[in-house]
Amino acid sequence: MAGAVAAIWSEVLGHPVDASGDPGFFAQGGTSILAIKMLYLVDERMGSMITYESFVEDPTIAGVVERLLPADGRSHRAVP
Repeated sequence: MAGAVAAIWSEVLGHPVDASGDPGFFAQGGTSILAIKMLYLVDERMGSMITYESFVEDPTIAGVVERLLPADGRSHRAVP
C-alpha cells in the first residue's frame, strides 16, 4: 500500500518519491494545494477519504497508509 501512496505522491510532486525514506510530503516540496490534490487522488484511486486536517497531523507516507487501514491494521481490499 505504501508503494501505491508513493506513486501518487510522485505524480503530484513531479519527482520520484521513495516510500522507505519518507521525509514527509511538505519536506519534499509539497504545498497545501498539492496536498489537497494528492488526497483527492488517494480517495479516487484507493477508495478512502482522508481529511486535510488528519493528513497534516502526520504528513508522511506511513501516516497516510495508517489512515487507509481499518482499525485492525489489515488491508481488506486489493490496491493496484
